Amino acid sequence: MAVADGFKGSQQEWLESLHGRDGVDGKDGIDGATDPLAVKYDDESKSTATLQSASGGSTRLSGVAPGRIAQGSTDAVNGGQLWDMENRWNDRWEDTNRRISQQDKRINGLGAQSMAMSQMAMSSQYLPVGKVSFNMGVGFYGPAAAVALGGSAQVTERIRLVGSITGGSGGTSVGGGFGASITFD
Repeated sequence: MAVADGFKGSQQEWLESLHGRDGVDGKDGIDGATDPLAVKYDDESKSTATLQSASGGSTRLSGVAPGRIAQGSTDAVNGGQLWDMENRWNDRWEDTNRRISQQDKRINGLGAQSMAMSQMAMSSQYLPVGKVSFNMGVGFYGPAAAVALGGSAQVTERIRLVGSITGGSGGTSVGGGFGASITFD
C-alpha cells in the first residue's frame, strides 16, 4: 500500500526504511562521521578510554561525583576527597609530632631526676651509726633540670634506711623512693 502511495523502490527497500534512516538522527546515529568532542573507548574491549587535550597534554574532568573509598572500590575520587584525606593525614602527623615532642621532654626530665637522685644518694656515704643525714642532689639532662631531697639513717652498723623524693622540669611527675641496706659479714 505504501508503495502505491508514492514510495520509490522495492517492497524490501520500503521495509528496511521502517527501521529509520541512516545518519545522526537515524538508526545508526553516526551519519558516517564522529563527534570530535565525544569520549570513546580506545578499542572494542572497552577496557580503557584515553583523554587527551588538543595540544596532546592532559585533560581535566570536572563535576565528578565523590567515589566510594572502600576496599575493592574501583570508583574515581575527586579533588575534594583528596583534599579531605590530605587534611586528615596532616592532622594525624601534627598529633604524632606533638606526642613525640612531649615524650622527648619527659625523657629529658626523667634523666635529670635520675641524675639528681644519684648525686643525692652519694652525699650520704660513710654515715656513722646512730646518725641521720638530710641530703640534696641537683641533676641536669639536656634542657631539663631536677632536684632530689632525701634522708638517710645508719640504724646499726649493718642497717641503713634511706628515702627520697625528686621533681623537676620536662612535664614529669614527682618521684620518690625508699630503700634499706643490710650488710652481712
